[in-house]
Parts: sequence; structure tokens; C-alpha cells
Amino acid sequence: MPVVSVVPEIVTAGPDTAVLGIGISFESNAHLAAIYADKILRGVAKAGELNVGIVSPPDISISFLKARAIGMRVPFDFFETASFVYDYDGRPVRTVEHSAPAN
Repeated sequence: MPVVSVVPEIVTAGPDTAVLGIGISFESNAHLAAIYADKILRGVAKAGELNVGIVSPPDISISFLKARAIGMRVPFDFFETASFVYDYDGRPVRTVEHSAPAN
């Protein structure tokens, strides 16, 4: 069964995967937390002044193996901005180091 998840890590190499994940990866989430901690510890900002949940664009993961299996067409915009892409054989073809913005 295909799954669209808010956790991009649900899409993995191979056949046992979800077809699509859109959200904030654990890595981007940790990176943003580190940026916020740095600002708070240096006294640049107070915790209540920081934006919450601002990561743009979101992390997108796509498995073309699973998409083909269920007859799903993936919008080009998704493919173009995807951080993680797996080909028709389930092999990784894009695994970009994707960072949270430092706003």
C-alpha cells in the first residue's frame, strides 16, 4: 500500500517502501534545532521570539519504483525539488544534503 507521510524517511531504497514522503526530515529538524539553540545560548534571541516550524522548502522523498507499481504519476515540481529520489529499480539517485534555512 502506498503511503504519503510527513516524515520523508519513510521512503527508502528497494521495494519495501512508501511511494512519497513530504515533510521535515529528522536531519533538517535537528539542524534547525541547533540553529535555534545557538541563537538562544549566544543571547541573540529568546526562545519565545523564534519562528516555529519554518523549514522551506519541505523535504520530499520519491520512490519511482513504487510509483510505477501503483500507476502513479509524480508531478514534475515534486521531482524537481525532491531531496531524495529512488529510481525505477529502487536505487538512490538523489540524496542531497538538505539543510534547514538559518532564518
